[in-house]
Amino acid sequence: MTQLEVRLKSIAERVGGTMGFAVRNEATGEEARLRADEIFPTASVFKIPLLVFLYALAEQGRIDLDARVSLSESDVVPGSGVLKELAPGLRPTVRDLAKLMIVVSDNLATDAIWSLVNGGSAVTDFIQGFGLRKTSVPWNTGDLLSLVVGIDPPYSRRESYERVTEKLLHLDYDRSGNGFQCDDRNNVTTPAEMMELLTLIMRREIVSPAACEEMLDILRAQQSNDRIPLYLPRTWNVAHKTGTIGPIRCDAGIILMPEGTAVVFCAFAKDVPVEEWVACDRAMAEAALAAYDSFMP
Repeated sequence: MTQLEVRLKSIAERVGGTMGFAVRNEATGEEARLRADEIFPTASVFKIPLLVFLYALAEQGRIDLDARVSLSESDVVPGSGVLKELAPGLRPTVRDLAKLMIVVSDNLATDAIWSLVNGGSAVTDFIQGFGLRKTSVPWNTGDLLSLVVGIDPPYSRRESYERVTEKLLHLDYDRSGNGFQCDDRNNVTTPAEMMELLTLIMRREIVSPAACEEMLDILRAQQSNDRIPLYLPRTWNVAHKTGTIGPIRCDAGIILMPEGTAVVFCAFAKDVPVEEWVACDRAMAEAALAAYDSFMP
C-alpha cells in the first residue's frame, strides 16, 4: 500500500458508510486505489457518461448541438437545477442543455438530453464498449429519483412530481429499492472505471480531440465545488462532476496541476449516515488535497 493509499484509507475510516477512491497521476502513471473496483451508485455522476455519449452522437452528425429544444411544463423534473424554476416555453440549444446538466446538475436539462439520445441501454452499451463493464446507466433523473423514494418508474410530471419532491424533501428514501442497489438495476460505476473514462477525455482519446476540449470546458465550469476543489488553491482548475442523493456522495474529476500536469481523482461513497453527509464531503476534499500534495511536481 502506497503512502497516499494509507492516507486515503485513514480518511475513509473516519466517515460512516463506505468510501472508494481511484487516483492517477497522468505525468508519471502513479496510482492510488481504495475499493477502486467496488461498484457504487453514481447519483448525478452518470451525467458524465451521458455527456460523452451526446458528443459522440454529435460527432456522427446524429445530433446538432446548436439545435434548439422546446421545453414545456410537462418536462419539469424534481431535484437540482434552474430550468424548473423558469417560465415554460424556453428554447435552449442542446449545447446549453449539456452545460446546464453539468455546471448546475440541472435534472430537466439532463432528461431533455436523455430523450434526444434515446438514453438507457444506448448509453450503457456505448460506455461499456470502452471496457467499462461495471458501468450501467439505465435511468434518467426522473426515473432514478422516483426509485430512490420508492415510486416505480416511469416518472411523469403529472403523476409524480409533487410526490417525489415531497419525499426527497423529507429524506423519505426506499433503501431497499433499485435506486440504492450496486448492480445494473441502478446507475452505477466503480471509481476505477470513472477514472478511466475521465482519463480518455483528458487525453483527448474519446469521440474527438475537439469534443474532449469542449467537454473539459464544461466540466471546468462546475459550480458545486464543496468536494474535490474545496481545499485546493483557487487558481487551479478542476474539471469535475458531483453526485448527491442523500447517503450517496460522489465527485469525479481532473485536477489540472501546475506545469500542465494533471491528476484524475474519483471519490465515491455509499450508505453514509445523515449526520455525516457534510463530513463525507469534507473527507473527499481532504483526500483530493492529499492526492495533490502527494503528486505535486
